[in-house]
Amino acid sequence: MKQTILIVFIAVCVLAVVIDGKPQPKERNGGVSIDVNKERGQGTRVEVQGKQEIWKSDNGKTKAEAYGHWDRTYGGQNKGDRSHGGGVRLEHSWGK
Repeated sequence: MKQTILIVFIAVCVLAVVIDGKPQPKERNGGVSIDVNKERGQGTRVEVQGKQEIWKSDNGKTKAEAYGHWDRTYGGQNKGDRSHGGGVRLEHSWGK
């Protein structure tokens, strides 16, 4: 269990360095977060969330963002519980 958590953590860190190291043609907002939470009797929950701006209009008033999440519980009474999902969000501002 600890080995799996360590492998997931290292893989996400390497991915973040590779993505961040590439030059971007425009400023793109995004990020990845990892949360590991252990509760007595419930198990260890590992959660990874990420989002990335994938498009922005020239005037900056409209943008699209992709997001996703994955989580799983290791050990304890909730062993094997898992969830994942993602989507795309479009945002437009009519103000200045």
